[in-house]
Amino acid sequence: MEILVTGATSIIGVPLIKELLTEGHTVNAIVRPYSSNFNRIRKICDSSKLNIISLDLSEIYKLPDLLLNGCDICFHFAWDGAGSENRKLRSIQQKNVVDSFELFKTVLLLGCKKFIFSGSQAEYGVYRQKIREDADCNPISEYGKAKVDFMNLAKDWLFQEYQCGNTTMQYIHTRIFSVYGPEEHKGSLLESCISAFSKDERISLSSCSQLWNYMYIDDLIRAFISLMKVEIPSLFEIYNLAGAENETMYLYQYVEKIHQIMQYHGSYKLGARAQNAEGETNLNPDISKIQQYTNWYPRISFEIGIQKILEQWGIKYVHK
Repeated sequence: MEILVTGATSIIGVPLIKELLTEGHTVNAIVRPYSSNFNRIRKICDSSKLNIISLDLSEIYKLPDLLLNGCDICFHFAWDGAGSENRKLRSIQQKNVVDSFELFKTVLLLGCKKFIFSGSQAEYGVYRQKIREDADCNPISEYGKAKVDFMNLAKDWLFQEYQCGNTTMQYIHTRIFSVYGPEEHKGSLLESCISAFSKDERISLSSCSQLWNYMYIDDLIRAFISLMKVEIPSLFEIYNLAGAENETMYLYQYVEKIHQIMQYHGSYKLGARAQNAEGETNLNPDISKIQQYTNWYPRISFEIGIQKILEQWGIKYVHK
């Protein structure tokens, strides 16, 4: 199949492209011209079936001339301002909505069969109870609001075009919870803890009292592949993508587990920092829907995932 991937150099984009190429698909990877990771994807994914397209999403009108063989599947991951502070900025987040909607309309006209979007748990807002896909969305951040805005725009346009007989494209809106892996962003909780503990340092944290759920990157990639292949029951579906439900626990318990895995090197202090931009958000996902429609389930436990990261980062320990 001819597959389009935006956000190709991201923590999700690179491993997904590797898997798609392994399966024999042709991948058209959109990379921003000014991306500092432009060469990263070429080094990791050296294949004659990989076509790297240097294009900003604001130039999406050029896409039909660049995709000579059309587009069967589109994975849309590109999204500016996903970092903590930029999540608050409405101007940045709403530009994402505009650019993403242009992409959506463009691939629809190109005959795309399935559009798979990387939404976020931030769309839900603050919940204590288990979160199903049909829960009301009350996002706090501009980032979460923008993801919902795009979903509504795209969904309405899709149904309008379908009723006019112009398309049968399916739109899968995934809500990704908290993903981690070897390409962990610098400054994330996991990266900060591992970095501090590996140097026998003390780290100051927030109370870490919210419920949380982590999913290893390999499990997320398998989920996307499953959704690409499965026949979904309607034109539009939402799926939560998260780790095993029995591993949902308080965030400080994840910190404790990392500390234990790293043989209690270093230390940490809870309650010494303020919460992040979105406050105390709880992640308590229900993933039964995707399990109902696919054969996917999370395979990698948090402990195994952290061990994989430590191995890839070359961090080894001896007992004190």
